[in-house]
Amino acid sequence: MRWYDTPDWEGFMAAVLMLLLWAALTAAATIIVTWWHETHHRHWR
Repeated sequence: MRWYDTPDWEGFMAAVLMLLLWAALTAAATIIVTWWHETHHRHWR
């Protein structure tokens, strides 16, 4: 039995894609929040 013959290979790839998507969204949210926080603090002070 080869590694690409497993029936749950598509499910595994879907899980990897979802993990990558979640990581990208988390990174983008962190960058946006940090940028917003920095710019607004400079405006207030």
